[in-house]
Amino acid sequence: MNVEAIKTESEYRSALARIKQLWDTQPDTPEAKELVNLVGLVEDYEEAEFPIS
Repeated sequence: MNVEAIKTESEYRSALARIKQLWDTQPDTPEAKELVNLVGLVEDYEEAEFPIS
């Protein structure tokens, strides 16, 4: 999954599903890099869409 930013609820759900698939990946692999990137994108989306006051 190659995503630069999560903009929709559908993209958000897809990213969460992909994170679940990658969760137990081995360190220092392309999959681990993808996992780190997706987690960051999900965090950005959640901060924008579900702010905590």
